[in-house]
Amino acid sequence: IQEAAHIPMLGNVISRWVKLTDYGVQEKEYAKEKQAKKEKAKQDELFDKKITTSVEKFVDNPSTSAMKTEVRTLQEEKLGERPFGGWKEDEARQATQIRKDYKWEYLRVSGDDIYKPLLKSGLQNSEKLVEVEGVKEELGTTEFIDYLKTLRKFEVISLQFIELMKDEKVITGNVATGLKYINQENYYLK
Repeated sequence: IQEAAHIPMLGNVISRWVKLTDYGVQEKEYAKEKQAKKEKAKQDELFDKKITTSVEKFVDNPSTSAMKTEVRTLQEEKLGERPFGGWKEDEARQATQIRKDYKWEYLRVSGDDIYKPLLKSGLQNSEKLVEVEGVKEELGTTEFIDYLKTLRKFEVISLQFIELMKDEKVITGNVATGLKYINQENYYLK
């Protein structure tokens, strides 16, 4: 067959025949991948329900240590026991995402509608800025700073977004500095 594949006309026929017989194998692989994606989506949905259930219990009895314990339990349930030195690469990203999902779900369930517009996934910083500026007009200075602190504690706003707010004169440099260091405080749940 290999020698025949080098003959001009016969080679084309053989290569097409091989591609046709290979097509069925490709379709089987595609079907397996599709099924695996469906299974993963189901597992992710079940895990999201676990987070929601856990948060609903936590809202009744909030404490930072309980939240840390619950987040760690969820992380280990999904990723396995945490290795010495912490998770690496993809597992570290997944662990961070679980922590953020838990915090965001807590804000959703807490019943305070002021945070909900920023909890939509995929918001660009410019869209967040518009929302934050709208809230600033509604709240007093102290309430607004508390609002921003809560957003930072719950990892809704990043350091980059804090810089953007400072550059756009939404907040002062002192407020920006205070927000940047929130991640070093006890309630940040690293």
